[in-house]
Amino acid sequence: MPDDLQDLTLKAAALIRLADALDYSRMESRLGKVTFGKLSVIFEIGGPGAAIDSERMNQKGDLWHLLYDTRLEFRPV
Repeated sequence: MPDDLQDLTLKAAALIRLADALDYSRMESRLGKVTFGKLSVIFEIGGPGAAIDSERMNQKGDLWHLLYDTRLEFRPV
């Protein structure tokens, strides 16, 4: 696979992993407040499955963290 296509594929995969994790519990979790820091972004996750999905999103953020310096953190509310 050419380098530019591989790079694009990895970026898309990182986003898809996070989107899939948001729906892991199948309890209609949703993104809430977002707080931006210098090298981090904190997302509040709401809904009945927020705790389950936040934990899963933190795990599935591994590929994002390999690709970018910006740290993502997901917290249930």
